[in-house]
Parts: sequence; structure tokens; C-alpha cells
Amino acid sequence: MLEKFGVIVGIIASLLAIWEGFARIAGKEGPISIAQKIDDNSSTTVSNPPVIDGNKHLDKPSGVSLSGDCQSGFTLTWQPVDGADTYRVERDGMFNGTEYDTDHPIQVFPDGKTHSFRVFAQAFPSSRSEASDEVVADACSF
Repeated sequence: MLEKFGVIVGIIASLLAIWEGFARIAGKEGPISIAQKIDDNSSTTVSNPPVIDGNKHLDKPSGVSLSGDCQSGFTLTWQPVDGADTYRVERDGMFNGTEYDTDHPIQVFPDGKTHSFRVFAQAFPSSRSEASDEVVADACSF
């Protein structure tokens, strides 16, 4: 058991050394040099530390509108939301797609029914805004 532990520690040390080497090539501090500075009580600054905030506040998308025609289909568009990574589009309360930009193509509505659309802004890892105001459309009545 102790031998397996030693192998695991050796693998971890090797991976940290590789990481340190790549960091130095990139002109950055690696995990070993940062740990040594902390151990020496030296000050260290990590450039661009990762920010992970699962509770990031996102405004709800605004300016949601539909444009297009019954021949070629429609496009749902909205204004960008600061901090959003993606946008979730729902049609009639059901998932209709994820977009990285501020538009979503929609096929023609052959069923003649009313459909509602709304958009949510999303940010990694788990934040989601409130729903946008709904855009309601009858088949080909815009």
C-alpha cells in the first residue's frame, strides 16, 4: 500500500514539474514557484486568477423581437447581456436551443398556433438570469 502511495506522489510531482516548465516558457509563475513564495512568506501575485462565481448576477435579456417572413423563416434577436457566456432560448416553455450570439433562427410555424419565446442569459458554471419578456407570435402574423 505504501509503495502505491509513493508512486502516486511521484506522478503528481512529475505533473507539477511539467506544469512549472510550461508556465516558465509562457513567462508565468508555475505552481511550484508560487508554493515556494508562499512558504517563504514572500509576496506573490497571480496574474489573471480564475473567477468562479456560481451566483453571478445576470440581467435578463432585453429587446427581444422576431423578424422574418413566412417563406424563409424568422430570427429571434435580443440585446447582449454583460457577463453572459450563452443564451438559452425557450419556445412555449420548452428548450429550443443554446446560442453564443444574440440571435436564434426559427423555422416557419406550419401549425397555425400561437407560440411564445423567451430568452435567458447564462454564465459558467451555473448562473442564469430571469426570463426575458415573452415574445408571442401567431403563425405568420408578424
